[in-house]
Amino acid sequence: MHGSYEPVFGTNPLAIGIPAGDDPIVLDMSTAAISYYGLVEAVTDGSDIPGDMAYDADGQPTTSPAEAIKGAIRSFDRGYKGSALAMIGEILAGPLVGAAFCGQGDSKGNWGHLIFAIDPDLLGDRDEFLANVKRVVAGSKQPSICRE
Repeated sequence: MHGSYEPVFGTNPLAIGIPAGDDPIVLDMSTAAISYYGLVEAVTDGSDIPGDMAYDADGQPTTSPAEAIKGAIRSFDRGYKGSALAMIGEILAGPLVGAAFCGQGDSKGNWGHLIFAIDPDLLGDRDEFLANVKRVVAGSKQPSICRE
């Protein structure tokens, strides 16, 4: 939670796939600055983490992944927007599906998951959708395409 060093939310991963012809758009990210598994990997190989990612159990910034596991991880953007997205993830994968949340319940064995799919065919013309997605991708590389 923004402004807090207490572990209120999980790392709340988010995965999204959008059809785009031969090259689908895929997003796979955590709402945290580092995933829990990233901390485990850093402990295993004996490396430090950047100093702006996590707090130890006393609320002090730490570069020790072992201390971060005992403390809290900051949101991916280190700000309120990332914290808000983490809260939405916590609600969708916790209370909505009857899983542990906010440190309540068996958070080690009752991780929640919410999976939903949207069929673009139900919302309109699939070919037009794919063409528009390709235009968004092209426009991200050459912004003038979006103004055409």
